[in-house]
This record gives sequence, C-alpha cells and structure tokens, in this order.
Amino acid sequence: MFIGNYNYNLDDKGRISIPNAYKASFGEKLVCVQGFEECIYLFSVSDWQVLAEKISNLSITKSANRKFARLFMSNAFETVIDAKGRINLEAVLINHANLKKECVFLGASNHVEIWDKETWEKYKDSCDEEYDTLAEEVEL
Repeated sequence: MFIGNYNYNLDDKGRISIPNAYKASFGEKLVCVQGFEECIYLFSVSDWQVLAEKISNLSITKSANRKFARLFMSNAFETVIDAKGRINLEAVLINHANLKKECVFLGASNHVEIWDKETWEKYKDSCDEEYDTLAEEVEL
C-alpha cells in the first residue's frame, strides 16, 4: 500500500528519483501511465497486471470501453528503476501532467501519483473545503 507525499525534482532529461518509501513495493520495474486530473500514475507490475486484465475484459462492443482502453493503454509505459533509484518519464506523460521541475509523489493506496507541485497545491486547495463532504459520500 502506498501512503504519504514526497517532494522530488525532475531533471532536464526527464528523470526523477523514486521515494525510498515506495521503492521496495515497486521492485525493479514499474508501469507509468497517464492519470486523471493532470497527474501520472505509477503501478507495480503486479498491480498493473490486475488492472490491465480488468480493462481487457471490457466489452469491445461498447464505444466508451474501446475509447478508454485505447487512451489508457496507449499512454502506459514500463520503466526500470536505475541504479540511482530514478525512473525516466516519457515526454508524453511529462506533458500530460505539465511537470516542470518541482514534483510531488502521492501515495494513493494501490498506486502512486506524480503531480507538478504547483498543480497539486491548487488541486488540493480546491478540494480541502470538500474534505468533510467527500468523507460523508464515500462508503468504506
């Protein structure tokens, strides 16, 4: 399970260090994919396989299923954590999340999210007022 948040910098070559708290759960490889709300999702290979299986079981007779599968799967990339604990993010993902230099890693249960720091702060501020209401709507 991924929890917490950590600040790291993206370098000019599209590399970013993985927080030590997450490295063991990922192993040597992970899958990066375009997330929602302008972020990048990181999945362990095993959690990715579970999600990919669910997507592959969607009925192809429904247009929304086909569109979602195409968009989601075509923007997924397997990457290796290098000897220095970094991954190299694809340009399409960096552009999607509008990553600049300062980034925030967020633990989100079964995956990690990478956000541009400024984008995350604006998003979080916009959601803070809804926190109590959201808690009432979510059933645990």
